[in-house]
Amino acid sequence: MLFTSTFSKKILFGLFIILFTQFNGFGQSSKAVKELQKARIALKEDDFDAAWVHIEKALSKDPEYLDALLMAADVKMYEQKTKEAIAYYESALRIANKPYIKYKLALAYRDDLRYDDGLVLLRQFENERQIPKEKQEEFQQLMSNMEFGAQAIKHPVPFAPVDLGGGINTLAMEYFPSINARGDVLVFTSRMTEGPKQDEDFFASVLVDSTWQKAERLDGYLNTSDNEGAQSLSADGTELFFTGCHRQDGYGSCDIYISLYRNGLWTKPRNLGRSINTGNWESQPSISPDGKTLYFVRGKSGYNTNTTIMQATRNTDGSFSAATPIDGPINTPFEDASPFIHFDNQTLYFTSNGHPGMGAKDLYYSKKQPDGRWGEPINLGYPINTPFDEFSLIVGPDGKTGYFSSNRNKGGEDLDLFSFQLPAQSRAIATTYVIGKVVDVANGKPVETEVDFYDLSNNTSFQQLQTDANGNFFGVMPKDRNFAVFINEKGYLPFSENYELTGVDTEDNFKLKISLTPIKPGTKFTLTNILFDTDSYELKPESFAELDRLTTFLVANPTLKATLNGHTDNEGSPAHNKTLSANRAKAVVDYLVDKGIKKERLSYKGYGDTQPIANNNTPQGRKQNRRTEVVLN
Repeated sequence: MLFTSTFSKKILFGLFIILFTQFNGFGQSSKAVKELQKARIALKEDDFDAAWVHIEKALSKDPEYLDALLMAADVKMYEQKTKEAIAYYESALRIANKPYIKYKLALAYRDDLRYDDGLVLLRQFENERQIPKEKQEEFQQLMSNMEFGAQAIKHPVPFAPVDLGGGINTLAMEYFPSINARGDVLVFTSRMTEGPKQDEDFFASVLVDSTWQKAERLDGYLNTSDNEGAQSLSADGTELFFTGCHRQDGYGSCDIYISLYRNGLWTKPRNLGRSINTGNWESQPSISPDGKTLYFVRGKSGYNTNTTIMQATRNTDGSFSAATPIDGPINTPFEDASPFIHFDNQTLYFTSNGHPGMGAKDLYYSKKQPDGRWGEPINLGYPINTPFDEFSLIVGPDGKTGYFSSNRNKGGEDLDLFSFQLPAQSRAIATTYVIGKVVDVANGKPVETEVDFYDLSNNTSFQQLQTDANGNFFGVMPKDRNFAVFINEKGYLPFSENYELTGVDTEDNFKLKISLTPIKPGTKFTLTNILFDTDSYELKPESFAELDRLTTFLVANPTLKATLNGHTDNEGSPAHNKTLSANRAKAVVDYLVDKGIKKERLSYKGYGDTQPIANNNTPQGRKQNRRTEVVLN
């Protein structure tokens, strides 16, 4: 069992019919009573067609047979024929003004979106019957849902789901989608409902010219004769975290595994170990875009009514720290599940029946706060959420395209995959991706190092990426922002460069090749992120990140001395420009000294506009000429 879902709802509802419908038969036609007894036997055998025949016969013999009316209503609720169920419940309530009938009718009104009518009955029920202490929290949650739903249907949000098409949706069940950071590969869980092979496997579809192509079963050692599903594809598409159940190397009913994409094949899955998996039920993983945090769900079993969203941090050796519940108000005493961390690494989508919602499990999102905790969950609204279970929502890298599973095309238990555009208030930050390679400029060999991305809009480190043995790295970035890239690697000059991601629309724009220069006396390099206002020599805050890295570099190389050279464009008099450039170079020296670099290791000089490196006739050329250089000696 990979997830709690509507699939178990039918089984539980069948038990509800059998256990909680009364069959006293007092004052009823003996023939009607016999028919209802036959209906009860049929229900125990899950033969609902036969049961309905007997229920109809019982009501034909006695139209006011209360137990038959209630059983008829319960069966119609089971079949999700809510309006028919309401008619039977209303008839039953006219015959017997009982609290438990009001409760059932209130739930039927809820499923028919008649929340105000349901609230009236629930309030009557609360006044007429004492709620057991152990059920009070659950009842209050139901009341909160009724109140929320009553308002939500009066303020619907835009929702126009689109079938993903025949390349993905088939006669099988398709659910739990996951997508890469490019937005062009969709992996999902598929399960046949008929035939000899009914286990869950992974399939993938590729987006070509805005159309999802025919899905293919993933190659390699990932799919087995066992169930595997509820997966999360890493941003770069090279890792798949998923749920495997009842395996020889498992710790509990379901555990979380990882498989790697190598040489065109998915490798044999590896259990993530005891820091993630326990004797309980672990499922529904979601890996952060930087690959450093794993979110997943833990419960006593796949049928447990109290599941918790957990998180664990990945260590440098690839292992994970001990998992803990996520910080913030997301988890409740009820079912919190299906986490999806967006590529912006700031927005978490999940499902829950523990927050005010439409009735069953609704979809919510939460934003990461400055202190690292998750903010108050926000319901995605009606009609995205309904009185029934919603689950397995993911959002594409554009921050606005949602993908989810639903049976709206088929009815019953079969599921297909759909997309839709999220309302503006529920969207994540749009992202793009960067593919890079770091090499030694002298010999072209790859360099294993850490690449630090800084967001220049708020002067904060956005993410640190580690290159692999081939010098390659993959990063996900918020779109339409400008970033600085810093590298401080032992034996090399510090690297810094600004990159504008605004207007990126071709794959070539996503590729970076970074060359590191080995340290040699006399080497000169430019500090690309040292900024001043016009005709000023006061450092702007955006400069501090690069100066701090220069400080780190000088601390790591204590024998080196540095001369800071200031340069300007040709606007203004030569004398003024020379003084301004000297003062700007001195401002850098002063900053370094304040950070602990000995003054004797530093010197500065202003060259004004005498050493241009570009044409001063254009704004871009003048920008290049306004620079601060470092000469090592």
